Amino acid sequence: MPNREESRETTANNSAPLAVRKSETAEVRVSRSTWKGREVVDIRIWYQPALGADFVPSRKGLTIDAGKAPELIAMLSEVC
Repeated sequence: MPNREESRETTANNSAPLAVRKSETAEVRVSRSTWKGREVVDIRIWYQPALGADFVPSRKGLTIDAGKAPELIAMLSEVC
């Protein structure tokens, strides 16, 4: 995961992140962006540090090259 300084270099794409609620204070977000000149897909847990606060990204998650996303989708399809 990029650290906070590196994440400032991230340029979001045209679409908003997709989110699935994990619990009352956490959700899994999937987004596509450009990081250090590469297209990446980020799957990350976001959480509320305090009830009612804005969600913030956690260190739990993964960032993969966007070109590898079809392989990941195929693997998930086999498991599910």
